[in-house]
Amino acid sequence: MATHGELESSDDKFNYYHFTYSERGDELPGHEHTFAHDSRIPEGSEFEIFLPDRSYIAKGPCTVTFPAGIWHRMVATKAGSQSINPMPR
Repeated sequence: MATHGELESSDDKFNYYHFTYSERGDELPGHEHTFAHDSRIPEGSEFEIFLPDRSYIAKGPCTVTFPAGIWHRMVATKAGSQSINPMPR
């Protein structure tokens, strides 16, 4: 499982938390939100993104957009991967 996110930055809507996935296979468990959000994946990081109808590989640097109300899960496919994920203020 990903380490607890450390607060990286904030804006008027979100606090952004930086997560580290030490091992390949560490994950941010499946969940959904009432709000849409982007997760940033920095250079050198890689994840398999799971959605209800498909999965795909996301390699950093990139941004992954999750619509409101859609279940999603992120699994590191590379040890040491990182993500920056928002939570409402």
